[in-house]
Amino acid sequence: MFRTSQSRYARSCVKFTVLCTAMAVIVFGVTLNDAAAQQPAKQPSSIIRVLIDDLSDFAAIEATGATPLACRHGVGWQHVHAEAEELEQLQKQDFEIVVEVADADAMIRTTKDRIERNRAARGVSWYADFKDMDDVNTRIDTIVAIDPTIASKEFVGNSLEGRPVYAIKITGAGGGDKQAVLFNGTQHAREWISPMVVTYIAEQLVTLYATDPVVQELIDAVEVYIVPVVNPDGYVYTWGPQRFWRKNRRDNGGGIFGVDLNRNWPTDFGGPFSSGSPSSETYRGPSAISEPESVIMDAYVAGRPNLVAHIDFHSAAQEILQPWGYTNTLPANFAVVDALGARMADAIFPVNGSTYPHASGAGGVGLASGIFPDWTSDNYGMVGYTIELPPSGGGFDPPPATILPAALENFQAAKEMLDWAATRINVTYPSGLPTAIAPDQTTVLAVDIDPLFGDVLVPGTARLFTQTAARGTFTESALAHLGGSSYQATLPATACGETLEFYIQIDNDVAETFSEPRTAPSALLTVDVIEAFAVIDDDFEINMGWTTEVLNGATNGFWQRGVPVNDPSWDYDPASDSDGSGQCWLTENVNGNTDVDNGAVRLTSPALDMTGGFGEVSWIVQYDYYLRLTNSNGDDRMLVEANNDIGVPNWVQIDFHDLSSTDWNTNVIDEAALVTAGVTLTSTMQFRFTVNDSGTQSIVEGGLDAFKVSQVGCNGADIPGDIEKPFGTVDIFDLLLLLSNWNTGGTGAAIAPPINIVDVFDLLELLNNWSS
Repeated sequence: MFRTSQSRYARSCVKFTVLCTAMAVIVFGVTLNDAAAQQPAKQPSSIIRVLIDDLSDFAAIEATGATPLACRHGVGWQHVHAEAEELEQLQKQDFEIVVEVADADAMIRTTKDRIERNRAARGVSWYADFKDMDDVNTRIDTIVAIDPTIASKEFVGNSLEGRPVYAIKITGAGGGDKQAVLFNGTQHAREWISPMVVTYIAEQLVTLYATDPVVQELIDAVEVYIVPVVNPDGYVYTWGPQRFWRKNRRDNGGGIFGVDLNRNWPTDFGGPFSSGSPSSETYRGPSAISEPESVIMDAYVAGRPNLVAHIDFHSAAQEILQPWGYTNTLPANFAVVDALGARMADAIFPVNGSTYPHASGAGGVGLASGIFPDWTSDNYGMVGYTIELPPSGGGFDPPPATILPAALENFQAAKEMLDWAATRINVTYPSGLPTAIAPDQTTVLAVDIDPLFGDVLVPGTARLFTQTAARGTFTESALAHLGGSSYQATLPATACGETLEFYIQIDNDVAETFSEPRTAPSALLTVDVIEAFAVIDDDFEINMGWTTEVLNGATNGFWQRGVPVNDPSWDYDPASDSDGSGQCWLTENVNGNTDVDNGAVRLTSPALDMTGGFGEVSWIVQYDYYLRLTNSNGDDRMLVEANNDIGVPNWVQIDFHDLSSTDWNTNVIDEAALVTAGVTLTSTMQFRFTVNDSGTQSIVEGGLDAFKVSQVGCNGADIPGDIEKPFGTVDIFDLLLLLSNWNTGGTGAAIAPPINIVDVFDLLELLNNWSS
């Protein structure tokens, strides 16, 4: 009875409310529909590009309520999500703005509708579109179920709002004394491609273990820990009310939420490349490791002391960012860090042709304080990297077609890190690893061997193994120990045209053997044995006829030749030339800011004769270049061109460089590449190098050194008796060389059987081909 009378009372109240509302409508002469029609329609938000001149500009942008979308703040064009009124405020502040998506709200609705259709469709790859938190967690279970003998699911801990964070542990056969690596994604909630790539890496490692010997060997040697989503609360929020949410969901008070987890780590916590303002996108939190997500991840890392390497996946800039992230000061182990960064970039490139520059400090997309990889490097002694996934130059809402290409290429980077962790020694070649050596003479090779993880190496066990394909049997010789980590290997004299194959081994103090390459002799180092005749071998100690130009109104960074000034207040120039001779060409060589600005500068070679030939030979163009960029958009770059007629400009692009590096790099362009580019070799060849600044607020420093144009091959291979320059005909110079080796086994002069002595049979063979 009580419930019935209550219901009647409620219904009476409803009737009374409706009656009052109807009276109000009559009195005021409007309908509910009319009132709604008079409300102004919400204007759509936009995705815009804003030109940033100074990092302080971000504070002005965030003060309007707009959301910068870049993973790290930097100068140049930056993507921003802005409501209509926020865009209006930015326009009033005289920012240079380009609207890329006029209706971002419609774009988000379209994206979510597409994802729902793909989720409902049958036979569609899991990686065909982005997945929400529930789907990712379900996929973790699916991956573990593929092979529970090597994969297991681990509970990392709970997020601020109580959501579980899970990891996948993957390891195969072998002892327990293994190195381990960590891959994680989604510290920043809106970066949807991150958990997709990280999940793919886990799935491929588990799936391929049974069929791929390389993967099996790696998983047997290394433990792998993979955390697809570090920030589940933020990630869930991006699938609901705010697609571009970045932080966790910490209630900061006053209606303001979120801490940037990747500014919450202790290394340089509170530094200038984070924010103390709770409303900022880069708000670092009240103290280091203040957030539950940071606490559980730190405990997870601390509980696995065998971790030696770490990749934190973000988006979107398509770069490999090395420690340190907060300063241009290089870490003590920079040589190791940079070498692995280069290996990962090199492993990525062949998959889709994607270039991922690798750099430390401001050589990447910008500096950041309090980031996870700096902490794992600083506190736990790991080598920690941030990989910014594609697409480069924005990527605020990448198309689903981006997922698999990015996953495929970064799987190769992940394998490269696993290989590094399994190696246990770091082998470098201070003078470079040659791709070719001269025939019939020994070649000395400088080698540095360092333990990576504390092993005690026994110098007397360092040894070299060499063979040629013709011999097929390895010969062992000792490496000379020069002290410390320095050794000297001697490559044996080998006949022209052969390929010398070799590897290095060394033991530790408990008789474990380490190899370089790690899986030798299955994998080998190789070097071609060929002769070389240089048309020009220019170390730039004198000017052999190079000329310079200023293009498109460039105001700074003009080409100059000299010894690098190495200004300590300007971190972007090389410390020295590349070949140790002293001088090189640089885009301005004075103290202070010297980079190319507002145009391009060009350096052009003298004319070179690239005609003629001898035996089985070809031409190569080789040079060392320096390129340091802060804007990896492809517009800031070094362009390399060739022209075959000094009187008639017919310049053809033969290469370009747009990867930033703190080191000199060597590039070789062979004759086949020149022909493919459409270059016909003549006696008046020229080459030029153009360094361009696209006009954005960016740094572009270039350099050129050790320029060489050579004919390489084995002389006399086509014409018996053609044993001395000039090649192409058998003449008096060949006869004189043969006679000077009479009755000896002179190199290259024994051209007829018996081949161990120069005698009348060689003379007859030479005369038979006279003037051929």
